[in-house]
Amino acid sequence: LYQMMGAQVEALPVWLNEGLATLLETNPNPGYDLALETAVANQTLIPLADLCLSFPAVDEQAILAYAQSASLLRYIQARHGNQAIGDMVAAYADGADCAAGVERGLSWTMAELEAAWRQNLQPQSPLRIIWQENGVWLLLLLGGFGLSLLLMLPIKKG
Repeated sequence: LYQMMGAQVEALPVWLNEGLATLLETNPNPGYDLALETAVANQTLIPLADLCLSFPAVDEQAILAYAQSASLLRYIQARHGNQAIGDMVAAYADGADCAAGVERGLSWTMAELEAAWRQNLQPQSPLRIIWQENGVWLLLLLGGFGLSLLLMLPIKKG
């Protein structure tokens, strides 16, 4: 990052800088997943805007900040690709603030990014997971049953 940004590396939002570092850890903190899961369940996630300039000093909150940052970057990467992360870094290298860098890199506001990421974190019901993974096959199966029923109906003559 320093080679790409030079002195502007200080302009990176803390969530982006630390999130990238967390993703590259060879031995990630095993508490990250639990901290994130607990915060989602308790609706105590730290607002993204609060993670632009600094991370909390309290241990539990700091662990959550690292977990959120890594999770958010995984979400951005899965949804928008690595190029979007590079576009954000380039925006910050050009002097964009926290919100403007997100908008330039993703074409989303920070509020839109945070809302989509939070929605993605919500646990899904087993039926919804089954539907998402097998919906096409279920529709084909139901269509086959429907066609079979139509073929089995007696035909009235005349």
